[in-house]
Amino acid sequence: MQLMAIQCNVTEDDQVTGMARVVDELLMKYDATLFTLVNNARIADPGDFAFFCGTNMEVAKQVMEVNYFCMLHVTGQLFPLMMQTSTIQDDGMVSHPCTLKMSYVCDVSASPENSRSNTFTFAIEVWSDSLRIELKKIGIEVTKI
Repeated sequence: MQLMAIQCNVTEDDQVTGMARVVDELLMKYDATLFTLVNNARIADPGDFAFFCGTNMEVAKQVMEVNYFCMLHVTGQLFPLMMQTSTIQDDGMVSHPCTLKMSYVCDVSASPENSRSNTFTFAIEVWSDSLRIELKKIGIEVTKI
């Protein structure tokens, strides 16, 4: 088994679709399977909302774009390839793909001076929980780290 990392600027649609195309080509070339997707793109955005209220919405939008919407986009591009990867091994065990969502403590508990970060991390938390339920029936695991 070979582990391969592919760098991609998740804010560029053409890079995301190109990355998915490269993954598909590599899977075919090596007769391989895509078992794991690690979503770890993140922009830190600490700060107390009361002091930054309305001062820079573009930063808040960029943070939400990278930290949440890009995660959805990358997962959506690679999901069809993950659908093809459940396999039965020689010992009869079934191998299933999984998707890992990189997260941090704001996912489970709001913290002061992190109101904007708390927002997108909670969105990831809820989406990951929903995805875990939806994909369980087809054998794809969703794990938050």
